[in-house]
Amino acid sequence: MVTKTLPWTKTLLIMFILLALTACQLPARKSKGNDFSRATAAVLNGDAGKVQQVLKQHPYLINARDVDGHSLLHILAKPPAHIRNRTMVAETLINMGSPVDARLNYQSGPTPLHLAAQSNDLELIKTLLAHGADIHAKGATDKSTVPYLGVASLESSMSVYAGSPLSVALHYGNTASARLLVEKGAHVDAPELAAGLGNLDKFRELTSIRGNRLSRVKTGLLYLKCFNYAIFNQQYELADQLLLSGVNINGHHEMDNFTLLHLVAQRGNSDMARFLLQKGADPKIRAGRNQLTPLELALRHNNTRVANVLRGAR
Repeated sequence: MVTKTLPWTKTLLIMFILLALTACQLPARKSKGNDFSRATAAVLNGDAGKVQQVLKQHPYLINARDVDGHSLLHILAKPPAHIRNRTMVAETLINMGSPVDARLNYQSGPTPLHLAAQSNDLELIKTLLAHGADIHAKGATDKSTVPYLGVASLESSMSVYAGSPLSVALHYGNTASARLLVEKGAHVDAPELAAGLGNLDKFRELTSIRGNRLSRVKTGLLYLKCFNYAIFNQQYELADQLLLSGVNINGHHEMDNFTLLHLVAQRGNSDMARFLLQKGADPKIRAGRNQLTPLELALRHNNTRVANVLRGAR
């Protein structure tokens, strides 16, 4: 006599098999996570020998990513630039096959060169370029590929990383890195880049071309962005020219709707704050998600010197 298996018995059997298969896979997954953690620790410790050892044992780590989509070369290049033997570790990673133009999340995010430009690490920039990094690479174009690396919001992060490494360097006020990139062949092909470099002739050339294609509103936004880049890189002569052209010094930037004085307060540069206040920046404007004044923002970021400058302007 043949006994029929009840439906619920079949279901339990299938569930048991699936659980058994999952349990078999867990140690392998955990092992892979531990391998990447070991490689990451070696990178962050600046131990090129250890990096080489781990990668020889586990070659798949060359193309592996952390939960945020960073390759080992991205992790090395991320700010701040405090990792010892950074260029030596970069050489090790690249020589063992790490893609020099790896994209965040394998997609259209920033390359290690974008992050080196943000870190203002001249030697790492030179190393990446010597190994063929694309100096003209455009960064993030999709929200899913945008890293959160100290910018105010996802939208502003997209704006920062959408451009070239030169654009990233100038956005963060890393003028030395920007000049190095230009020296190595980076294109100064946007007015804000010329403004950040203090190149008035190039700025005039590019704005005369762009001005014929932009509405008055878009022209105003472009000039405000140029003013920001000029201030971030302490190009005060060009900033004065922009103010004479009618730039609204209290205009709201795309980054969380802050004014430029808010951004300077956040970054902690007291000289920039003094310049803006002398030119008429309003320290009482509230902006951003939390409707903070520049002083409140400076205090939130423990930027005491800027806070003192702002207190004197009240």
